[in-house]
Parts: sequence; C-alpha cells; structure tokens
Amino acid sequence: EAGYRLFKKVSITGNVTLSSNKIIEFTEYVDNYDLGGQTEIGHTNTDLAFSPDIIAAAGLQYEPINNLSIRILGKHVGDQFLDNTSTQTRKLNAYTTFNLQLKYTVKDFLCKEMTLGLMVDNIFNESYENNGYTWGYIAGGERVVENFYYPQAGRNFMARILLKL
Repeated sequence: EAGYRLFKKVSITGNVTLSSNKIIEFTEYVDNYDLGGQTEIGHTNTDLAFSPDIIAAAGLQYEPINNLSIRILGKHVGDQFLDNTSTQTRKLNAYTTFNLQLKYTVKDFLCKEMTLGLMVDNIFNESYENNGYTWGYIAGGERVVENFYYPQAGRNFMARILLKL
C-alpha cells in the first residue's frame, strides 16, 4: 500500500495483494444418480475457491479548490474459482471497475460542517460477477455442472449529505 502527493492539489494511492493459495490434495464427492451414492474424484495442487492471485486498487485525487475533492478509484480482481477444483468452466473471470467520487465541504453554514457527496460506481458500466456457486452431479452417464453467478450493478449513483452539528 502506498500513497504520494504529486503536487499540492494532486495525490495518488494504490495497493496490491498477491497470493497463491493452493490445496495440495483433496477428494471431491459428486452425487451419482446412476449408481446411487457418490463418486470420488481426486484433485492435486488446486487453487482455493474464491482466492484470486491478485487484487489491486489505485486512486487519483484532485482538489481544484478548497473543500472540493474529485477522486477516481480503480479496482482489479483476478480470476477466481467457484470451487476447489481449478476447473476453467467453474471460474469467475477477472474484472476491473472504476468509481468516481465528488465531495464538497462547507463550514459554518446551517451547521458546524456540511459535506455534500456524489459517487458514481462502475462508471464504465462493466458487466461482471464477483460471487456465485457451482453444483454438479452424474446422471445418464454424463457429468453435469451448473454454475450460478451474482451479477453486480452497472453504473449507479449515490448522493449523500453529512452534517456535523
């Protein structure tokens, strides 16, 4: 994590997390409707579910006048798997989103301090899923896998008023 003021009115921030979370060996149990019971499938050296190798963020903030800040934030999350098998068809794809924040603070007007804010999330309207689950079984001699995803909001807006009395 780092931050630096480039100029009097411009600063940057950023962070990155790199990780490799592996399961050395495990057994997957799949419901087998043809035979009854479960079929065991061995796996080795797989990625831990919901554990991306990279998560990174960067921000740029500009303060054109006193009490006004404009900030753009970018976030990247790498590929991650819905289960512990590292199967490509059971994966959440990497995504990158950007948010914009505007904040203006007025002091001693109607109250001790009032901050007006506007946030635009996902400003480029990126389509992505950040969570989900998978389920599978064997039926009719075939392995069936069903994936379910939680799509996230497209571009959206949020306004706020913060009063300090």
